[in-house]
Amino acid sequence: MSGISVWDSLSHRNRHRAALLPRRQLAWPVYSGHDFGSANPAALFLAQVRLPLPPGAPAYMRYNDLVAFREYCPGSGFSIPQHRDRFKELTTGYEVKKSVGGNVTSEGEIRQGYLAHGWPIQAPQITKVPAQIDRVIGLMELNKFYVFNDMPFTLAELSNCLWQLDAERKPLNKIDNEQRYHLLSCLRTMGSDFSPETAIGEGAKTSHDER
Repeated sequence: MSGISVWDSLSHRNRHRAALLPRRQLAWPVYSGHDFGSANPAALFLAQVRLPLPPGAPAYMRYNDLVAFREYCPGSGFSIPQHRDRFKELTTGYEVKKSVGGNVTSEGEIRQGYLAHGWPIQAPQITKVPAQIDRVIGLMELNKFYVFNDMPFTLAELSNCLWQLDAERKPLNKIDNEQRYHLLSCLRTMGSDFSPETAIGEGAKTSHDER
């Protein structure tokens, strides 16, 4: 039983106006979130706004706002080196500052595999799913998060992700069919690394900087 959207704080404007941004002119730092798994791996790439804004960018964007600009959900059958190669293709010309993914307790070996192949991924700083969601919703409520409108899988997950309801149809603190939302897992693990008040990442030194 379900019915209340998890991500309704992301306004219609912020889901679509980011399309005005010229992707290849974004000389902005990039952060990536990752969801592991052999069947449905995923990655989401976020750019952090810097000033001055490029021509065509919405004038209301602010310094340190976050823009989801690339999605990656290739399906099954790919190795870590193949994923790594695709990540590098998707971020050619960008400076990747940090990558975050997986859970803290059981996916360390996968992170080590990516590190060995030149794409370091850190565990999320916030470990509980509800707390990760709260942090990202805080960004959305302050209009600090945008999504390109040509990212159909991310937009579909944002639209379809619902809270479970109890017998009185009150929302529980649990996502209905959470395992379906691989790109949103990427969003909450990486996005929760940023403070809503400032949208500044909490790590002074980042994993890709240390390569």
